[in-house]
Amino acid sequence: MEALLFIVSGAFALSSTVSFLAYLPTIIDLLRRHPSANTWSYVLWSSTALTASLYAHLVLDDALAIFSADLQTAACVAILILRMRLPA
Repeated sequence: MEALLFIVSGAFALSSTVSFLAYLPTIIDLLRRHPSANTWSYVLWSSTALTASLYAHLVLDDALAIFSADLQTAACVAILILRMRLPA
């Protein structure tokens, strides 16, 4: 059972990292001032990511879950802020 937990934890960490990396093309587009992100989508995604982050901190109290949720929240909020700086 311990080996399975180790494997699942590693897979979770890897999937969280890949998920974060998937945001990078959008962040790069926005830094280049190309409005490739829908503002309202990122308002919703930022809200849900923040909720997941709060849940990880307050309920799960698991370092890997907290790191993953915080990483997603940071990416969504960064995209939202970058997008809001550009004209519609």
